[in-house]
Amino acid sequence: MLRFFFGRSSRFVGFLEMAGLVQSLILLQLIHWQEGLELWEGFFLLLFAQYLFIRVCDLIAWYPRQGRGIGIEVHFKKALVPTSYILALSLFIVLAGFHLPILIVANLLTAVIATVNGILIWFYFYDKEELPVNYFSLNQHLQKKEPVKEAGRITEQRQSQSPA
Repeated sequence: MLRFFFGRSSRFVGFLEMAGLVQSLILLQLIHWQEGLELWEGFFLLLFAQYLFIRVCDLIAWYPRQGRGIGIEVHFKKALVPTSYILALSLFIVLAGFHLPILIVANLLTAVIATVNGILIWFYFYDKEELPVNYFSLNQHLQKKEPVKEAGRITEQRQSQSPA
């Protein structure tokens, strides 16, 4: 049951994200663009921008040669679960008429997720380690294999078993 409500590939989470997106489109239509933004409209736009950042982080293939769903991609996929809940539930309450307090709370919660995503992206670009992705978490260091640098690439080579 928990997997249904909180699994990163759950249809319910996808439904919540779509509901939040539809509610966002409705709110974008309600904003008075020519008259200047009200405070709640600014907080809504900030929330929507944070959602878009979190969603784009998930859409990018961070390790194109190694497939999807490894390394930081796992975090970005998992970060969409609370973001979907925050977006759908807070915008439902906003459409019911309670604007500012719920948008402030939603922005604070989403800001934590977006900040962690930003930190992981910073680490991704400044990481000079040449080991393969998930080398230690997949226990590759325990499998009689040793990473060997070959023409700027890392490959794995079996250690030779010499008789003693």
